[in-house]
Amino acid sequence: MAKASAWAVAVGIARRDLLDLWRAKMLLFFFILMPLLLMTMFGFIYPPVPKSNPSTGNIGTAFSNLPVALVQMDDGQTANSVAAQFIQISAQQGLFKISEIASYPAARDQIVEGNIKGIIIIPQSFSDAIAAVRRALWSAPGFSMSRHRADSVKIPTALMERLTDALCYAA
Repeated sequence: MAKASAWAVAVGIARRDLLDLWRAKMLLFFFILMPLLLMTMFGFIYPPVPKSNPSTGNIGTAFSNLPVALVQMDDGQTANSVAAQFIQISAQQGLFKISEIASYPAARDQIVEGNIKGIIIIPQSFSDAIAAVRRALWSAPGFSMSRHRADSVKIPTALMERLTDALCYAA
């Protein structure tokens, strides 16, 4: 007996499976129906999202004007700036409907009542943390591509640290 080739075996198995599928009409029905049903379900579950446009700054979203609470626990300049920019961008893009709430428990109560869908918290030490990160980044040695000159004026280390601290917290 001649040995059957791999293609002949594969075609025989496929022929047998298709014959079984054709004989079981209910299986054939679900074989065609289920993908159509799932495509329809996923189309409703995940609606199409509008395209974002980076050149104009438009952010595409399927859910616009979501009611969100902003709890600002830090009164620093950086925290105020971030909160103001967030509110401005949200209003321009129609992403969120921002409600400024004074405390986290009050915002949590608003979620329980169903008035808002989420909470954005700016914690108490936000401005200080940003300033500390700036200080760490600005005081780290960088790569210098220019030659070191022997006649260059060096700033005393103590003065440089004081200047860096003043700039970090002022920015």
